Amino acid sequence: MNAKHAGLVPLLVVLASLLVFILSFYPEQNLSPNLIFNLPAPFSSAYAFLLSISALVVAFFFARGFLSSGSLYLITLGSGSLILGLGFLLSQILGSAPFGGPNQLTGISSLVFLASGVFYSASVTLSLVGKTVRLEKSALALLVGYAGSIALVIVAIVSVEMKFTPDFFVSGVGPTLLRQQVLGAAIVLFAYASVVLMRNYTVSEVSILYWFSLGLAAIAVGFLSAFLGKVPGGPFSWLGRISLIVGGIYFVVSISQSYKGSEAKMSQETRPNADLQLVALSGIASQRDSKAPFL
Repeated sequence: MNAKHAGLVPLLVVLASLLVFILSFYPEQNLSPNLIFNLPAPFSSAYAFLLSISALVVAFFFARGFLSSGSLYLITLGSGSLILGLGFLLSQILGSAPFGGPNQLTGISSLVFLASGVFYSASVTLSLVGKTVRLEKSALALLVGYAGSIALVIVAIVSVEMKFTPDFFVSGVGPTLLRQQVLGAAIVLFAYASVVLMRNYTVSEVSILYWFSLGLAAIAVGFLSAFLGKVPGGPFSWLGRISLIVGGIYFVVSISQSYKGSEAKMSQETRPNADLQLVALSGIASQRDSKAPFL
């Protein structure tokens, strides 16, 4: 079994676990107290740090690739990763005592999941239709793009904190219809982006695309687990957390592929569907050549 086949195992495990949980526990209305376990803060949000940090690291390398190529494909992927990493991290902080509670946690995270999904979907759609857009003055475009992404995270936070949006979570009731609609849309967008990236991988055989696609798929499974769950600390809640951790690990693996030179001789014909390889060729390879080392 090669590394790529072995890499499918964690995703298949969380998918199989989700099916078992649906058959065994859904809906979670009469869940046994023995199946509910919550960690005290800040440990309850510790799982979020891996996904958040890995998404921010991915955003950094997408930015480096964009500066070398000017590819709109890369900057939209980077913006989605920046929103996901920064927004999810802040949702965990602002949704925990003494800053806030479940409504802030659920509301901010749901909005940033949706926003990042929009960027990921827009990016892969460009590759799907064969549209190649190169931006001049890439440094300025990167500044504007990433500043706009940070602004979207701030808007999401302010909207929830200032009650500009209806509640996303009601104590004693659980997630509201608005939260389910927003998270449901995010699930569709992440799943769509994952499928298109995997399709691009079959065309270009660029490893970064493969692992990043698996990461988006695992995150989509995590969102779906949260969507189906009603009880914080219940089986679906924990499966969602584990799935997001798996997604973060896939992101880390996708970046590690940038240090491998086996794909440096990729043909020019596959380049439109493999702009991500620019992260390796121009973002990191130059360092290697110089011997630089609840949702």
